[in-house]
Amino acid sequence: MIGDFGDDTLLGMQAQEDVSVAMSEWCGVRKCDFIVSSADNFYNDGVTSVNDPRFNTSWRWVYDKPNIDSLTWYMSLGNHDYGVVDDRELYQVEFGTLEPRWYLPWLWYDFQKTTSDGATVHFIIVDAMSIRIPKYDWEAELEWYNKTLSESTADWKIVVEHYPPYTVGGYAPGSMVHRQTLVPGAEAFGVDLFVNGHDHNLQHIAKRTSPDVDYIITGGGGRRLYNLNPEGNSTLSSQGFDTKYFGFHYGFVMLDINTERIIADFVDRTGDLRYSFTRQKTS
Repeated sequence: MIGDFGDDTLLGMQAQEDVSVAMSEWCGVRKCDFIVSSADNFYNDGVTSVNDPRFNTSWRWVYDKPNIDSLTWYMSLGNHDYGVVDDRELYQVEFGTLEPRWYLPWLWYDFQKTTSDGATVHFIIVDAMSIRIPKYDWEAELEWYNKTLSESTADWKIVVEHYPPYTVGGYAPGSMVHRQTLVPGAEAFGVDLFVNGHDHNLQHIAKRTSPDVDYIITGGGGRRLYNLNPEGNSTLSSQGFDTKYFGFHYGFVMLDINTERIIADFVDRTGDLRYSFTRQKTS
């Protein structure tokens, strides 16, 4: 899982390249199945057509390393993917009809995978911007979101959307809009992981009491990093949350899932494991 990566500045491209190499090395050992984007795929303002060369320079030619060069990317969209005066975000949807590794059938969608030992994992990809602006019938999206979660019988449920409802970084203490619209369903319907980008760092935040959701931020793909916000950290702590990990690092988060647990490894641009936690299946 990687986000906030599509930066074509000199420093951004070097960070992207380093993270790509680290992903290649880890996937060479761990045999990755696919990649999930937590959005902001193209800074600053998305792409200008389905033939925009940045599909090559900021994506295809960067993540072309062994062990990841044939993996499917399950995409989501963020604020920097959207157009200010047009609908350029739809070019990324259209690109998915031309490039099979770029999976984005619509702005919001879901998919399921089955682990080698038979566990079912349900990914729910939410379009954060539709809710925030709002746009593209956000009420219908929320209805779909809650219905999909409530009807899911998967062993594990993972929500992915760009804006973190809880963060202790540059956007602390988090997006109130997404906290009010998406968190209630996540808590009511047994979501295990709630994954975001937007804050350019790596984080793990968890509530001290039930309902139990692990919040992951994977926004270290290449854009300029954001540091810890002590005031935001204190605010979330007073609201009953613990910052389990904050990493001022470029990198990604790798998930290893079976019937009994999820292991989340937080890896930096040099390939070093910075943090890991395990979520056990309780029922």
